[in-house]
Amino acid sequence: MKKFLLLLSVLFVVSCSSDTEELAPVIIANTSLIYPEELLEIPSQEIIDLMNFAYNKMENSTSKILAVSWKVGAFISEGGFDRPFNTHAVTLSQETIESIIEQTGTWIDAAFVAEGLPSDYPIEEIKNEQLISLRNYLEGGADASTQLNLSPNIRILYLAKPTNMNHSSDYLTFVLHETYHALQKDIAIESCLISRETNSKSNFSWIIEGAAEYFAQKIYQELNSSYNGSNRFMADAFYSYQEDNREALINSGSIASRGAAALSLMIQKGFLQESLILDGSLFHNCTTETDYLDANSHILNVKENWFKISSDNGNYSFTTEALDGSI
Repeated sequence: MKKFLLLLSVLFVVSCSSDTEELAPVIIANTSLIYPEELLEIPSQEIIDLMNFAYNKMENSTSKILAVSWKVGAFISEGGFDRPFNTHAVTLSQETIESIIEQTGTWIDAAFVAEGLPSDYPIEEIKNEQLISLRNYLEGGADASTQLNLSPNIRILYLAKPTNMNHSSDYLTFVLHETYHALQKDIAIESCLISRETNSKSNFSWIIEGAAEYFAQKIYQELNSSYNGSNRFMADAFYSYQEDNREALINSGSIASRGAAALSLMIQKGFLQESLILDGSLFHNCTTETDYLDANSHILNVKENWFKISSDNGNYSFTTEALDGSI
């Protein structure tokens, strides 16, 4: 049994740095991964390489990221957790769950030490809260998909892979999407958080989600020339609009795809530089709460036109009305 647990630890913990042989993840790399490889089909090194590729796209990134990924079984019911996750069949053994929780706690401890946080920072409280939540997700079969801020620079991703996520492109763009959230600096800055929570005119939800989806699809397209990431989020936005009875609210269903389409329209109309999304600098100085409010006529323009998408034999693009129109 001890030998099995040792092998389990070796399989679970991967670091981007190749010069370490420690079994537990130590914060000497930008990204780390806890990943029961035998349950997820895609080689762990491919996930680490993908996360590291995303990280290296960023301008002046300081995040330390742990991704915890697992597989869940068949859908059981909606909800059941403290976050908007659904309940699925559990595929993990209790032994595997305990190992994942132990390794996550080890990483959190090391991350806090490396960060050099103030002595009054509630480290143990944050760690215990995270481990309790993680246990609940693992033992309850949560289809978790989220990024959590433990501090401005310490981020954790929970990446549960449902059985209906069959295509590797779906899972890998999912990984890229959540990794990008961990690289959005100002979403963990307290002053920005307060502004977003108190400003009824804030557009942060669709901008943050849209930018993550835009980045994920564009980067995966960069790595796979046969894949059309732009067409993917445009198609998702198109069908979301149709399925919601032509509901034009950008914060409605499929907010990530709707937001990505809106940002793409901003880029095509010359309202936004694509590089600000792809290098993460759009989220350096809380500009979503100063420059991208409804007082900005460009923002109102895309909110009124993002859904004006045409379909032509599987190709999705903005209509002339969307590209030329004004509010």
